[in-house]
Amino acid sequence: MERRRDAGPAGSVLIRRADAGDVPAIARFQRTAWQEAYAGILSASYLSSLSVPAIELEWEAYLESGSRSIAMAHDAEGRLLGVASWGPADVPAERLPPLELKSIYVDAAHFGRGVGGALLKNALGDRPAQLWMFEGNERAAAFYRRHGFSPDDGRLHDAAADAWEVRLVRWG
Repeated sequence: MERRRDAGPAGSVLIRRADAGDVPAIARFQRTAWQEAYAGILSASYLSSLSVPAIELEWEAYLESGSRSIAMAHDAEGRLLGVASWGPADVPAERLPPLELKSIYVDAAHFGRGVGGALLKNALGDRPAQLWMFEGNERAAAFYRRHGFSPDDGRLHDAAADAWEVRLVRWG
């Protein structure tokens, strides 16, 4: 099991790979993170409809298939501070990096404290990558700009959330 400590404004952050036993905690964390981060970006009815059991099934499928690598950030007391996942791009394109950051969620109380940066570094290092971000998520856009990502011409509609996403790319 990979363990890594990153020190930042939040102090010491322990990052480790997730396993099947972590799925319930990740699902609960994702639901809360979405409700905090996407309030005002996604509809309140959509956010309140998020189901922890349905989210658990998604994370179980990622782990079983090996389609994503998943890392979790904890503080020294073992509290879950963030989750990131990454893997091959869903829509590979010759002109884009083949690596995709699939998700990165940080507890709202720890925004701006280095947790997201530590997770991103653990997931991608300095490698070229792409990701999809909901339009209007200015906090995330600023975070990704600081880490070398910029928008390209990719845009898609997330039917479940009824929201548009834009693609960001970093060339390393």
